[in-house]
Amino acid sequence: MAKFIVFIGLALCIQVLTGCFRSANVPVARYKEAQRLVDLGTSQIRGGKFDQARASFSTAEELAGLAAAVDGQGCVALLQGEFERAEELFNRAYEMDRTYDQALANLALLQDIIGNRELARKLYREALVVLPDSASLRNNQVALEYDLGRPKIEVIHELEKAILIAKHPVVRGNLMGLGSVDERGLSVQPVASKAGFGSNQDAKVGGLKY
Repeated sequence: MAKFIVFIGLALCIQVLTGCFRSANVPVARYKEAQRLVDLGTSQIRGGKFDQARASFSTAEELAGLAAAVDGQGCVALLQGEFERAEELFNRAYEMDRTYDQALANLALLQDIIGNRELARKLYREALVVLPDSASLRNNQVALEYDLGRPKIEVIHELEKAILIAKHPVVRGNLMGLGSVDERGLSVQPVASKAGFGSNQDAKVGGLKY
């Protein structure tokens, strides 16, 4: 069955990576510099400068041991198809700081991309408990659920909740594809047409949006 869901993908990864606690052993000036490098690495990912981003995140980790810096390195690895390396880094980031929930969301995304669907489903659900305000996470979770056969009307309901949180263009596009809204974002009656974007897996691998 053709799928409508477009994968937001690494939008999860490349939001500005903040929220890590500063160790008492790290001077404030060094911590601020590490945070600056994390933000710089995020910007470099957006610009496709992966080698520079990797260097920025790596230096930030050396300066202050930030989980966000390790998570950022995982995002670079994922974008470059280094899936085992990405998994290692996301796990390490989450082990370093259990309050850094973005690493859990990125682990869910990784498992989804590589086809570990049941593990991805479990991780998405865990991530949504601690990140209920993430529209991109909600979109990616419901994309997987739709691929696994969740009824269309339930998928529309979940996407409508996501777009209330943030009017993300990919979420809006998914609702349009499912016949729930028109190009102006106005609600319409869902349609039965199945003409869509092709397989969901293809969309995930080939249509990362950030």
